Amino acid sequence: MARKIAVLSCLIFSAVILTTQLSIPGENSLSYSWNVLTANIGSSMGMTVGVAENPDNRVAMALRAKEQALLLKEDSLAIKEADLENALIQRQAIITVSSILLAISLVGNILLLRRRRDQLQTA
Repeated sequence: MARKIAVLSCLIFSAVILTTQLSIPGENSLSYSWNVLTANIGSSMGMTVGVAENPDNRVAMALRAKEQALLLKEDSLAIKEADLENALIQRQAIITVSSILLAISLVGNILLLRRRRDQLQTA
């Protein structure tokens, strides 16, 4: 009985210390400390929780692995898609600028030819 009281008093003392030392601004320090305390008690007692491997667990693990692989592929495809979109925008810009320069060059040559033709006719 004395041992139970000693353990209980140690737990209460630890809870009090945790509530005063682990307060985070903007959060309820008591609830945060209680969460930390319960997590620490479980880990300090060496509790482990596990389920024996069975076909359902293997299937679930395989599904999680496939899901992770698909998420990685999706991320890489998104990056490639963004790169292709940037390349398309660059090509469109190059084509637009080239078209404008071609149009300016054609207009300049047409005006030059008209001016030479007018000079030849007046001469």
